[in-house]
Order: sequence, then C-alpha cells, then structure tokens
Amino acid sequence: MTAVGLQQAAEIPESARLAAVQRDVAAGRPFAQDDFWRLVEQIGSPIIEKAADDAEVLATFVWKDTGGTQSVIVNARVNSVDPISDSRSHLRPLSRTNIWYLSHKFPANAEFLYQLLVNPPETLGGSAGAASQRSARPDPLNRDPYPDKSDLLFDPTQPWRNGSVARMPGVPDNPWLMKNRGVPSGVVHEGSLKSAFLKMANPRTVWVYTSPGAPLRNPNLLIVFDGGTTYQSRIPTTTILDNLYAAKKIEQTVALFVDNGGEARAFDMTFNDAFVTFLANELLSWVQREYTFKAEASRTVIAGDSLGGLIGAYAALRRPDLFGKVLSQSGAFQFNNQNDVDRNEPEWLARQFATAPKASVFFHLDVGLMEDRTEGNSGTTLLASNRHLRDVLNAKGYGVHYVEVYADHDPVHWRRTLPDALMATLGRD
Repeated sequence: MTAVGLQQAAEIPESARLAAVQRDVAAGRPFAQDDFWRLVEQIGSPIIEKAADDAEVLATFVWKDTGGTQSVIVNARVNSVDPISDSRSHLRPLSRTNIWYLSHKFPANAEFLYQLLVNPPETLGGSAGAASQRSARPDPLNRDPYPDKSDLLFDPTQPWRNGSVARMPGVPDNPWLMKNRGVPSGVVHEGSLKSAFLKMANPRTVWVYTSPGAPLRNPNLLIVFDGGTTYQSRIPTTTILDNLYAAKKIEQTVALFVDNGGEARAFDMTFNDAFVTFLANELLSWVQREYTFKAEASRTVIAGDSLGGLIGAYAALRRPDLFGKVLSQSGAFQFNNQNDVDRNEPEWLARQFATAPKASVFFHLDVGLMEDRTEGNSGTTLLASNRHLRDVLNAKGYGVHYVEVYADHDPVHWRRTLPDALMATLGRD
C-alpha cells in the first residue's frame, strides 16, 4: 500500500456513521457495509449529522464504488475555489470497503446545488473539457434532484445537465413554491415587441402575467429579466405570485417576463443605455396600452438575477422616475464599465450611486455566501460587491432590504429567496 493509502487507512472518519462502519469492518462484521448502503438508500445523501457547534451540521457525501473508481469530486464551490483543484472537495475511500466519502461542516441553513464528478480528467484543456462534462452527474443517492424528474428540463440522457440539492435541516420550508389546490392561477399571454433601440434579438418576446380575479386597478408592475428561462422554467415565479396574492401578501400585479435574447443578454444588460431606453420608452408604454392601466414608479419593480440585477439597478439609476424598486438576486455589481474613463476599476455602479443625487428608489438585494470567488469577477467578488453596494445605498439613505444565505449562483438559491423578495417589493403597505 502506498503512503497515501496507509494514511487514508489510518484516518478515522469525522462522520460517526462512517466511523462505526470502519470499526465494524475492522472487527470482521461482513454485513456492516451492506447495512450502511441500505441506510443511505433510506435517508439519502448527503448524510447529515450533528456538529459540535449547534449552528452547523456535518454533511457527508458518499459514492458506492462498483469497480473502477479512481476519483470522485463534489462539484460545488464549498471552499470558494475550483473543486477540481481543491483536495478538500475530493472524496476518499474508506479502507476495506466500497465506500467513498467526503465530510464537510456547513451552516445548518445551507442549501446549494451540486454534482458529482466521477473519474474526471486531471486537466480541462482541449478534449478534456468534454470528458469532464461526461464525468458530471447528479448524486444517485440524493433524494432531491434538480431539476425535478417531472420537469420538462430534466433529461436523463444528458446527466451532466442535472444536479442534486444539498439541503441542511435548518432550511425553512417554502410553501410558496408549490401549486395549491383552491388557489386561482393568473393568466399568461405571450407577446412580441419590435424595438427601435434593440440591436439584437429584435423583435423581443415577452410574456405577461396578470393576477387572477378582478379587472386590473392600479396594479403593481413587475419587470423580470431572463423570462422564458430562469424565472419561468427554473423558478415557478407565476405560482409564487398566485400564492402570495391569494394569501394577501402582495397586491394585484402585472408581471412582464422579458426574454433574455440569447447572445444579446450580456450586451443588453451591461450598462446599456439603449436597453434602458427600450424598457422606458417602449416596453412600459406597450404594457400600459395593452392592459389599460397606468404604471406608477413607486409600484414598478425591475427584477433579475446576476446581470439582470445589474441592469435593473442601472435602469433605476438612470430612470428613477419610472423604476422605483429594484429586486436583485446575486446582482453582478462587481463589473467595471468599459465605456467609462475608469473602465479598469471594478464596482462601477456603486460609485455612480455614491455620487448621484439620492432618488426615491427601494432596493431588495440578496446574495449567496458561496459567491465569494474572485476569478472572472474583475478582481473582487460578487458577495463583496453586493455588500459594498448595500453600504453605499444605506449611507445615501436609500431603503434597502438585504439578505444573505448560504447558497451559490444558481436558481436553487434564487427560488429560495424570491418569495420574500416579492413580498418586500410588492407587499401591501
């Protein structure tokens, strides 16, 4: 046995369940391994156990080696670095068993999306990228797949597109996500809008949701970016709106889901004044005309994730007379503005709010504690840039509803925080 193998064999797992299996196997109890796998099939993976600190839990990810396993990696940035190069994200074999495992302490309210990489290539250059993709898969022992197997986006023939949700026991239930019998559904219509300002994906598809029941009378207006993808496919936004409205948590609402335009997304949503003009001069006019109501800035929410959060805040900076509320989830506030004189300095938008006169705009900002990686983020992190913008807005006297959760940059995070975000921005006064 190699030195590494001897070290692994001598290690006592931090997980009490695995330590018990190790003792039983060493004592010659042949059924200990099989009993363990039967238990995992019942309770699912990761295995959750108490930690010394009541605010934390110990989560243990496991893999059953049926032969040929050389490497297994938890593909989630639980240590804020690339998991492939991070040995702390790699499972190890439990000596004299077919069990591979990785234990990690998490906050008791952590929830995040992950995959397992089984026998991935050591490097990702050239053809290795495709091989790495083929090595990715959902955790076969996890009982919370994402997307759900009933979801149209779930494709069992492409397992690398599917993942699993690690949900710790302190995550509160979220009843707003589920369709409820007896709760009326709003109506959704698809439309198309030809623009004089959009350079790409023109005309632009939009979907319009209206609250069920009475005719519109001074409704909220919610403009949501990434329509047709994140907020209509990966997150049940219309179901959330139905449930909140039925529970009298929000007022009557018209929601505009704006298609992200595919390749146009990055172009439109990175400090693009033409896109803001499209929203202000064309989209707002169109929806008010088609649905016969007058939008008020104080009841108009502009919402999105990542770049959608960035352009929403930028639109409110440019046109606070129209967009009085911003709902940002993991807003990409770390970026610089290549069109400005300080184009190499990150967090351009925070500096604009710091120097611009205060306007009557309310902000909901939420961000994940796992969003603290520096690569690709202009030398800062998404988490740090959200905290910085929060501080700037508070110092200027803006109303800010700020939330941090132990989550990453994905719809599992955003669906968790969206109901509270909608209540904060569309709620009854």
